[in-house]
Amino acid sequence: MGSVGLVIGATVGDAVAELGIDLAAVNGPLLSPGVGAQGATPADVARVFGDATGNVLVSQSRGVLQAGPFVEKLRGAIQAASGAAQYILRSSDRE
Repeated sequence: MGSVGLVIGATVGDAVAELGIDLAAVNGPLLSPGVGAQGATPADVARVFGDATGNVLVSQSRGVLQAGPFVEKLRGAIQAASGAAQYILRSSDRE
């Protein structure tokens, strides 16, 4: 990956496709806030980023922080975030 990236929310819907933006051409890290507490799902990440999904770094800090300070709730939030990350990785492997 290159040393320049972009921040694109996972909640942008079809905007990337409608604007004809080729995120795979960025060849850099793509930070994607919005998954979890802000409403985007792992499937949204796969849809928004398409062929560039393998370069996506998903930020889910709000969802994890809301679970604290209770250990069991934190563990559950981390497991949910991990499951979402695995889904996204599997999506990028299919492309």
